[in-house]
Amino acid sequence: MAHVAGWGVVADLRKHTYEHIQRLSLRFYEDKQTGQLMSRVVNDTDLFEQLIAHAIPDVLVNILTLVGVSLVLFTLNWRLTLLSIIPIPLVVVSLRVYARYVRPAFRERQKELGILNALLNDNISGIRDIKAFTREDQQLEQVGVGIERYRQSLLTALRLMAIYQPFVEFTSSLGSLIVIFFGGQLAFQGVLSVADLVAFFLYLDLFYQPVRNLGNAWENIQGALAGADRVGELLEEETEVKDLEQAIALPRHIEGRLTFENVSFAYNPAEPVLERINLDIPAHKVVALVGPTGWVNQPSSA
Repeated sequence: MAHVAGWGVVADLRKHTYEHIQRLSLRFYEDKQTGQLMSRVVNDTDLFEQLIAHAIPDVLVNILTLVGVSLVLFTLNWRLTLLSIIPIPLVVVSLRVYARYVRPAFRERQKELGILNALLNDNISGIRDIKAFTREDQQLEQVGVGIERYRQSLLTALRLMAIYQPFVEFTSSLGSLIVIFFGGQLAFQGVLSVADLVAFFLYLDLFYQPVRNLGNAWENIQGALAGADRVGELLEEETEVKDLEQAIALPRHIEGRLTFENVSFAYNPAEPVLERINLDIPAHKVVALVGPTGWVNQPSSA
């Protein structure tokens, strides 16, 4: 059910993202690569499945387990329980530090993946031109650089994960050492029975197992948030062409006759597209506006 929910969220998000980019103005696409947009719609949204299907259920289950085992430990010996949770603040601090560094690393990984997708999309769609001009070797080298950059960004994130996980294991081991030291003294003093001390050790392992699992879930959460950052940047883009508040909605059935009176339009104020256009187009007629083709206005060099 978690996977069904996770992929359902991903599907809805992909539809919403694609619907949003369809509404964006043409100027948005002037400096955007198709592969980059595809990567945000497909690859970045894909990370949400890890959040819904893995991270959230794991967090809920492990928090409940942590609370339940803590109650049992407090009934056995509240002093020893307080001592055993001393390393927990270290885990909390490590979670914050980990999130501070690993989330940008995951975001960089997704960025490099988008660049690689864009490069492959451009090369494959333009393979005829590449072969016509015998550019295979140059394009292979360019793709190889993109693959290597993605590999390096992925390894950077993996290195941070490789540091974080052993640190969580180390902090949980500190809790066991504290219980061995102080629990042994309580047992020698007769304050705590050996049977209760053994039971405490068994429950302590159950106590720190959710802590370790929460660390693994935190990794999935940061990866999903990195993808959410990139998708959010795309969803924050606003269309430049909007209807005026006093715009009149067309009726369902119209006559078909169009009249333009002094119509001007531009995506960039410095580069007008239409300037004071006047047209009267009768119904059932086709009129095409054709601009200069294949001509670039460039200043001549001295």
